[in-house]
Amino acid sequence: MRRGSDGQNLDEQNDALVRLYCLDINQRLLFIWDPQLAKKHTKGRPADITRVMRLLQETEGLSNSYIRSELNLTDTRYGEIKKSLLDEGAVAKYRCRGGGIRLTPEGEASIPIVEDGPLSTVKYEKDLYAPLVQYLEQQSKEDEIVSIAINTANLRTKGKWQNPDVTQITLEKYPYLRASELIVKTFEVKQWGRWDVGVAFESAAHRRFSHEAVVVLEWPNGNDFSLTDPTYKIDEISRECRRFGLGLYTLRPYYKAYRLHTHIQPIRHTPTKSDTESWLEYIFDRMPDALIGYKKLFEDS
Repeated sequence: MRRGSDGQNLDEQNDALVRLYCLDINQRLLFIWDPQLAKKHTKGRPADITRVMRLLQETEGLSNSYIRSELNLTDTRYGEIKKSLLDEGAVAKYRCRGGGIRLTPEGEASIPIVEDGPLSTVKYEKDLYAPLVQYLEQQSKEDEIVSIAINTANLRTKGKWQNPDVTQITLEKYPYLRASELIVKTFEVKQWGRWDVGVAFESAAHRRFSHEAVVVLEWPNGNDFSLTDPTYKIDEISRECRRFGLGLYTLRPYYKAYRLHTHIQPIRHTPTKSDTESWLEYIFDRMPDALIGYKKLFEDS
């Protein structure tokens, strides 16, 4: 143990400074997209602390086993986080089977505000539709896939959650079987930070007429992505995506364009032909240019 001239424990002082510095770095992680700097100085600790605190945020308290399982933390790692939060007064012990923790008012007040974090790369969600269409078309050319992608966000169908933002129609060919199959894939797009678990329900509604349905979240470069992270409700969204067989992608800036990153693959199913036909008819009755592109799919094949 090292002591200063005043007799104080220097290790404890440094420990307190490290904790404060970690919180400051965590703010920077959220506000200036600098996870590498944060990891360099904190070895990932602040991100884990924030994950635990955000998981507790909307509850009266949670069991230790639930937190470890939900955030995929080892017993040792969780023990370190729990001790640190208890020492700082950010959490208190919570009475439940096996024991747990709950946020204190001080802990609640110390959680960084997500809304002040990284900004979207676009002013409106609709500004993401064209780049997504462009990416899908470019990938189809590179992969030699016969398909078209259509911005269907402006179409208005009756009822809630009936209108996907982008629809991709692919003609899959099986030369040895001398057969082909038309596949409809829908994309529900959300601008950075402007989503909740309802996006999964919106996308699930599209499975009525599509073979595959995908949730697409705009995601800033420099921000780590984890399917179990509660910070941006990704844990809830990914859980519902798996329950409904949806895909979960992120749309990230790439130079002057965007790229899709796959985190959960959609599960293909077979909708009724009448529902798929109705959706295609609805599109082409209102978008004659899209109909021209659709007919070319069969001409090229």
